[in-house]
Amino acid sequence: EVEDWLKSLQLAPASRAKIRNVMSMIFRHGIRWGWLDRNPVAMVRVSSKRLRRPDVLTAEEFRALLAALPDRERLMGTICATAGLRICEVLGLKWEDIDFATRTANVLRSFVDGSIGPCKTEISQQPVPLDDIVLEGLQAWHPVCGYSEPGDWVFASYQT
Repeated sequence: EVEDWLKSLQLAPASRAKIRNVMSMIFRHGIRWGWLDRNPVAMVRVSSKRLRRPDVLTAEEFRALLAALPDRERLMGTICATAGLRICEVLGLKWEDIDFATRTANVLRSFVDGSIGPCKTEISQQPVPLDDIVLEGLQAWHPVCGYSEPGDWVFASYQT
């Protein structure tokens, strides 16, 4: 029954597997505390494999995509691609986080669902090296973005 229920959920396979793992952990704690004799979820199997292989752009397709974007979004996409940042981390950057001297960005926060919060992982909060093209783009964006004080958002919008 549990396997059928999990399969019926309109979630990614990895999300269904996480739900199964949490349920199993709860039952294991029940066994440890003497409340249960067995884990009814122990034999439930849920594949966490992706349903299909993700589409990957070629370098030429990616260049064409970037070329079609407005300057602001092109710079955001370039930062994501060259620094390996999530878009929520790019949107959480302030000018004070960009160190042009050391050619790094301190990724300290993220912007998710209209709110500023911590990064997804602690490793995300380490300084990230910035490519020449990103540094040039940031230097060109800084005077024209309208928000250039150290505490201002690099990619300010009505939501940040």
